[in-house]
Amino acid sequence: MSKRTMGRRVAGALAVSAFAAALLPAGVAMADGEEQPPTYTCDQVAPGGEDQASGFEGTGACEVTSGELPEEGPVLGTFVISSRQAGPGGSVYCEVSRPFSGFAKLPESVQGLQCSPLER
Repeated sequence: MSKRTMGRRVAGALAVSAFAAALLPAGVAMADGEEQPPTYTCDQVAPGGEDQASGFEGTGACEVTSGELPEEGPVLGTFVISSRQAGPGGSVYCEVSRPFSGFAKLPESVQGLQCSPLER
């Protein structure tokens, strides 16, 4: 294999890697004008366990602030848990998970099973 052919392969592989990395953001971003998913708002939002694999939990005076979501029981579909407090752990986007995406027990708490920090 010539140096020229090897150089093209390396350049191609680097371009594909850079493109793929651009598609994998650290958090979920909501675009301006994009429809807001149904949202719970709580006093605070924190990881449900020692790591994000345990999901996230909103606690304290939780309420449905947009869309149609259950006040008690399993949550189906995507939704957001937003915090009234500024700072880290502001909002998380919870994705569809089987058999359900989370669990609500308003006003005490809302749990999301498969969530990512939401960037705005």
